[in-house]
Amino acid sequence: MDATALRISRAIHEVEDQLDRLIGTSGALLADVAAIRIDLDINACDGQRPLQRLIEMQVKLAEARTKATGAHSDLKRLAETRADVPVGCPDPKTGFLREASAA
Repeated sequence: MDATALRISRAIHEVEDQLDRLIGTSGALLADVAAIRIDLDINACDGQRPLQRLIEMQVKLAEARTKATGAHSDLKRLAETRADVPVGCPDPKTGFLREASAA
């Protein structure tokens, strides 16, 4: 069970990290699109639709990030109650399992 829990823990951390990268990249895109609209003197009404869609995407990514952290918490609780050894989360820098009390 501990090897499986470690694999799942690493995977959920990777999902969280990828979502963080997407949030950052899409936020930069949103800022660029807004700045380009101003720089090219594009009418605000014409630029509203793509900006609104990018903003909605940001909201959905943030919601996905919240769901991922909730799943992480649920999986951690499940591992702690089902595993025959205490399970913590792997250290994001080393990838090695931390003690359950340090997680």
